[in-house]
Amino acid sequence: MNKLEESSHIDCAFRQIGKCREERIKLISTIRDLAIGILEPIVKRVQRNFSEQIIAAYQAKTISLEWNLKSTDVYEFCFMARRQDDQLIQSKKNAINLLEVCTRALDDRETMSPEEVQRQIVYAYAMLDSGAINMGKELSKSNSAKARKLRGRVTEDGKTLNQIIQNLVNNPYYEGFLAKELWPEFLGKLNSLQIDYEEIQDPLSIKYYLIGSDKPKIKTFKTFQSNLSQFKSR
Repeated sequence: MNKLEESSHIDCAFRQIGKCREERIKLISTIRDLAIGILEPIVKRVQRNFSEQIIAAYQAKTISLEWNLKSTDVYEFCFMARRQDDQLIQSKKNAINLLEVCTRALDDRETMSPEEVQRQIVYAYAMLDSGAINMGKELSKSNSAKARKLRGRVTEDGKTLNQIIQNLVNNPYYEGFLAKELWPEFLGKLNSLQIDYEEIQDPLSIKYYLIGSDKPKIKTFKTFQSNLSQFKSR
């Protein structure tokens, strides 16, 4: 049974569990651990974003610099893995997405609904299978006529980048965050929503695609800052 087929069973398991919080946490934790197992071969290749002085200080105190992927290390790990390891095969990229989605679902501060959690985890799990990727591409082509009508949208359910940014601004957890601190959180949201984008370092920005469009668009960090100011003033 491939991951795409297994994902339907996971979907059923979520439905059977319903609102039982303990059982949901148990199921999500099991899926997260599977993602961690898939990523084990690359974990040591992903370097922490520490200066040489900090690394030396940690080593002098025999403090471990290894990633703990069952803690809040996950968000930094996912961010650094995507930046440092451009040669990741697709299965590893999808495992990073699955790990991040599961971690956010287990985070008590996360405000996703149970239905949204279920949808994102089932989708991310299915995408571990290369066959599912091809199927997803074919499905995208078959829905292209419908997608063209969703002008300005970056997700099939109609979300825009500005709506995603506004949701960050409206989330009490991010109150007081600086723009440079919200930027990686913004990218994390794009990953959890399976939005197709690429990071550009100079100038800091992303290249992304609207639903139904083959032409890339750019969202710069400067524009992102302007969006934050705009939404905070409302």
